[in-house]
Amino acid sequence: MKKLCAWILVLACLFAVCLLPAHAADDTLAAGEVVLGDITGDDDVSAADARQILQIAAGMREVTAAWADRLDMNRDGAVSATDARWTLQVAAGLRVKRAYNPETGEIRDLGSLYSGTRLTVMSYNTAAPWGSLLDGTWSARRAPLFAEQIEAIAPDSVGVQEINSNWVSRMKTLLPEYAYYGVKRGGDANETQSEMCGIFYLADKYTLLESGTFWLSETPDVASSYPGAGCNRICSYVVLQNKTTGFTYAHFNTHLDNASEAARTLGGRLIAERAGALASRYGGNFPVVITGDFNQYRSGSACTALEAAGFVNAQPASADTQPTYHAWGEQTAGRAIDFIFTNAALSSVSHTVYAQQVDGTYVSDHYAVGAVLEVE
Repeated sequence: MKKLCAWILVLACLFAVCLLPAHAADDTLAAGEVVLGDITGDDDVSAADARQILQIAAGMREVTAAWADRLDMNRDGAVSATDARWTLQVAAGLRVKRAYNPETGEIRDLGSLYSGTRLTVMSYNTAAPWGSLLDGTWSARRAPLFAEQIEAIAPDSVGVQEINSNWVSRMKTLLPEYAYYGVKRGGDANETQSEMCGIFYLADKYTLLESGTFWLSETPDVASSYPGAGCNRICSYVVLQNKTTGFTYAHFNTHLDNASEAARTLGGRLIAERAGALASRYGGNFPVVITGDFNQYRSGSACTALEAAGFVNAQPASADTQPTYHAWGEQTAGRAIDFIFTNAALSSVSHTVYAQQVDGTYVSDHYAVGAVLEVE
């Protein structure tokens, strides 16, 4: 019942997305085809379909075997809350709509309602090496909770900080829908503490065109640290292309230094320079997203360096009333230090600080932040 309530809450939170105006899409069906996820029989996928699929998953509604096969969105042989969530994501344009042929079992894409011009991104400091057995926050317990939260929100891409090779390895099983790029920053005491600032992205939706990592130091192309910094600091990036629509964007992700303001300043300037150069290389009004734990408030030198270069904080200043670093629930007042920036090619439709627990446990000592973005 607890899990059911959680999914109902997820669906309720995402329902508003379904009310957004949709762009035209090619919904043409071939002979014998039906729309996968359509339980209402109107050849469309809506929140109503998601609600009914969730009722089937909870045993509140019965369905024939033929319909069950049609509603099994993730093709795992069962109708579950995951299928309801996927159906709602199709309705919201966050997943590609698909046609299903019951006679042949073939599935083909019909196209996204938003044609790839709207995307959801996140930033999440996972605190993978840390936590405690005493309060239930030990690392091994939190890894599946992180995966559960990411699955529920279903971002196109999520930049993660303080993630290590152990968590990355586990996500191959826990988050099979996502591919990953990340590089160890180097200079750490052991493998557990060897941080990556990687990016997870939806593998069935995007093709990886380019990826790279640079160090936030005076020698950015080799593993190094800035004088006075607490450790090596890096920024990793990916360039992703929507397999259906061709829409392409870059996602940069970083974790700025906690010990040196000068190191943070250099980091912000270097990221702005590299992101701007990549956008110029791709040409046109090329969309760029920058996520990270900035270890400073929005008025800090790194944030202002990004703004001076034309990047915009996706969170309105008036909404910055919730700390994103909460120290395992001990810090309840303050402001954000985890941010999402975009260049002028994108605008923020909504921004969320996910100030919540999952299954009664803090997923990290930071809250995730997310934004729905639209191409200008």
